[in-house]
Amino acid sequence: MAKNNRIFPKQKWLLPLSIIGAVVVALVIIFLIFGFPPWGEGAGTPATTIATTSLSGGEPSEQKKPGATSADVYIHSITAATGLYLEGGAYEELENVLAILVENKSDEFMDVATITYDLGDTEAEFVINGLPPGELTWVKERNRLTYTSDMKFDDGPSDYSVSFDPDAIMETDDVTVTYENEVLVAKNNTDKTLKNVCIYYRNIGSDGCFQSGTAYYIAFGDLEAGETSEEKQSAFFADNSKIVKYSYQTAE
Repeated sequence: MAKNNRIFPKQKWLLPLSIIGAVVVALVIIFLIFGFPPWGEGAGTPATTIATTSLSGGEPSEQKKPGATSADVYIHSITAATGLYLEGGAYEELENVLAILVENKSDEFMDVATITYDLGDTEAEFVINGLPPGELTWVKERNRLTYTSDMKFDDGPSDYSVSFDPDAIMETDDVTVTYENEVLVAKNNTDKTLKNVCIYYRNIGSDGCFQSGTAYYIAFGDLEAGETSEEKQSAFFADNSKIVKYSYQTAE
C-alpha cells in the first residue's frame, strides 16, 4: 500500500492558541488565590465622582474648628443606587435612584441636614438625620428621583441647611441596651428615675457606611432605678445596627 506522503500546511494557529490557553489558566489561578472582583452587592462605579468637597465649598481640611458648621459636611460621590430604599422609614426595592455619599467630619453630632441640587427642570433633595462625627452615610433622593446621564452636579448644591447638637449623648453608662432574639432590653444603671428613655440607631451596610439618611428611634418610657424595659423590634434593628444617640431626662 502506498504511503500518504502529502505535506499538510503548517497550522499557524496552534502556537497562539496554546499561549492563550496558558494565559486563561494563569488568570483562573490568580482569581482562585486572590478572589474575584466585587461584582456583587455594593459594587459599581459612581455615576458622578467628585473631588471631596465641603458642603459650603472649598478643599478638605483636617484642622478642626470650634463649633461645627456646614463646612464640616462633605459630599464624596453621586451615584445611581439599586437596592433597598430606606429613606423616611420606607422599605422598597428600587433601581437607579439618585444617591449621594455624605460624611460628617466635625466633632459634633449632626442633628439634621437638607441638601438640594438644582437639576434644571427638577430638584433633587436629600435629608440626613442623626449622623455621628466621623461617620459616612448613603442618602437616596427624597422623592425617589431616578438618575439620568444628563444630570449635572458641577456647581454643587443649590441650597442646604445643617444643624448640629453639641450636647448629644452618644455614649453613656446610665443606660445599657442589649439585643437578642429580636428583643431590645434597656436597663437603668443609675439610682435615679430616668424619664423618656429613647435610643436612636442606624443600620450599617457591607461597605461600612450607613445605608440611608434616616436614623430610627425606639422609646422605652420611664425607667426606675435598676429597672429594665423590653421592646420587640424585628423590622429594622439587627446585628448590623449601631446606636448613635441616647436621650433621657433625670427625675429630680
